[in-house]
Amino acid sequence: MPSILPKSGGIRPYNTTVAEESGVTRVTLYQTVVATYDRPAGIVTLNTGGYDTPTTFRRMNEALHHWGLVGEGKPFPYRVGKSDFKSANTLTRKA
Repeated sequence: MPSILPKSGGIRPYNTTVAEESGVTRVTLYQTVVATYDRPAGIVTLNTGGYDTPTTFRRMNEALHHWGLVGEGKPFPYRVGKSDFKSANTLTRKA
């Protein structure tokens, strides 16, 4: 399977892996799956795993941009950040 981790732009490969199986793509930072896109179900899940760090949110945003899910009229009209995770470590939206 070709990598979706380009050398420039897209999701950065440092400490990060991307795996796709049966239409579900998972972006893992260290050992935490920080972004999941279930294309068949049309669901995006973001998970901090309790790690509210700039790198965690950077990987989430890189994944959302790579998947084309950020912008006006999209599931995420803006970049996600710590304030989006007020009471939980997980944020799920319909894509």
